[in-house]
Amino acid sequence: MSWEVSLGAPGRVHHLAWPRFSASWTSGSGAAEDSAKADWTDPGAGEFDSLRLFAFAWLDPVPVGAAFEQLMQEAGLAIETRLLEAM
Repeated sequence: MSWEVSLGAPGRVHHLAWPRFSASWTSGSGAAEDSAKADWTDPGAGEFDSLRLFAFAWLDPVPVGAAFEQLMQEAGLAIETRLLEAM
């Protein structure tokens, strides 16, 4: 398992494999105040489906370009999976 996701306001996501990082996350329209400080945003399917990652703490070099985008998509999937498990 390379992902740990904690729920909260904001939540935290931890990538335990290389490149290791932690970040805070929020989702939905109620997180508008976090959008200005978002380091990565996925608009999702609509206003209530958006995802914002911010306050990154990297333990390894930060990937760039497509590698960064792929990692963020995987983080989004890990968060979505955790949210579905909590329902």
